[in-house]
Amino acid sequence: MMDLFQNDIKTIEASRFASEKNIGMKNFHYHNNYEIYYLVKGTRNYIIGEEYYSLIKGDMVLIKPGILHKATGSAYDRMLLNFTQEYLDRFFSTEASSVLLRCFDDTFITIPFECRERVVQLFEKMMSLLKEKKEELAFAYL
Repeated sequence: MMDLFQNDIKTIEASRFASEKNIGMKNFHYHNNYEIYYLVKGTRNYIIGEEYYSLIKGDMVLIKPGILHKATGSAYDRMLLNFTQEYLDRFFSTEASSVLLRCFDDTFITIPFECRERVVQLFEKMMSLLKEKKEELAFAYL
């Protein structure tokens, strides 16, 4: 039997990945962390739970912990942010964390054209802070 659970992050991670090949995940998987996936370039097909999404440049998906998901498609450039509830608990009250996580009630978001560069800048700032081992500052960009 295949294990669908992928070993999760400690608290928070941000990354960027690009591929010129038509690649995709072979299997569904899930995490115990929140995931924000932003498509910078290309197209992707995303299955999240029982829903199917066709992503194009500027689309974002928000995935709650424990939800099966899988992405496939053509050449792409994506940015990814994963964080745990424990990470949020370090910096936010229970009420503030609850408000912040309401955005995960909407799985699919198209970022307006005029906001896309800012989204990339925020991801890049978080990646820079995390690379410098300053995860205590990255929360400010959530």
